[in-house]
Amino acid sequence: NKTLLHSELFDKIVKKISKLFLENAVHQNWKEAEQNKKTVKVKSLNQDVHFKAWEAIHMEISSKFDMESIQDLAERTGFAIEANFYDESKGYVDSVWKVK
Repeated sequence: NKTLLHSELFDKIVKKISKLFLENAVHQNWKEAEQNKKTVKVKSLNQDVHFKAWEAIHMEISSKFDMESIQDLAERTGFAIEANFYDESKGYVDSVWKVK
């Protein structure tokens, strides 16, 4: 089942990110922790990004699903597909769901 494989992969990714976060949190600069902020250097942009303590960070996870998996996921989570919008080649879809 493709949906199950995606779910297992998602779980593995979340566990790995959590582990990396905890490892980095333990090794953070305590002076910054006392000031309730964290600075991350983004080398590719040559830019510093500043975070406040417990500041929310929004993430997007992109996954690929076939239409059967999308329908199955919607149904198993209490939604009905309202509409699907495809690109010209029907290689991509934005699926709009509604709570049942």
